[in-house]
Amino acid sequence: MNCNKTHPINLLNPKISKQNGLNFSDQKQVCSELNAILKLKRLTNIQTDRCILVNIRYDKNKKLTLSKPCSSCENLLRYHNFKKIIWTNESGEYVSV
Repeated sequence: MNCNKTHPINLLNPKISKQNGLNFSDQKQVCSELNAILKLKRLTNIQTDRCILVNIRYDKNKKLTLSKPCSSCENLLRYHNFKKIIWTNESGEYVSV
């Protein structure tokens, strides 16, 4: 899930620095992808190359909608070398890489 807290790693994300014209210090949210990686690393010693990351988003009508990671998060996920990455497209269908 997206998190209302901030994290120093998130300050390196170019999407965050440009979002809504906010400065780094004003940013109060961590992307769901980074949040998932931080929790995995904190709670387990499982390597990410053995994991499947599933990223979904619901709209206000509780229907699945586009949850594809942004380019910054894609780079982060590529760096961590997940076994598989799954997200939902605009139609609510699952897409995997």
